Amino acid sequence: MMAQAGATHVVVMAQAHEETIHCVVKAGRDCGVQVMGDNLAAADMVEAARQLEQLGCDYVIHHVG
Repeated sequence: MMAQAGATHVVVMAQAHEETIHCVVKAGRDCGVQVMGDNLAAADMVEAARQLEQLGCDYVIHHVG
């Protein structure tokens, strides 16, 4: 829906279930949009960033207050 509305990027939270992240990354590739993984509120932000990268996110948003 977001790609059809003109989005070029979408966001998925690191706190989401791993399968959700996989699905968002796949949908992003299928629809031609890039995926930004956001590590807001992760207990270990560095590990969350690594996981987002390993799961295929195009960008990692290191989200701090």
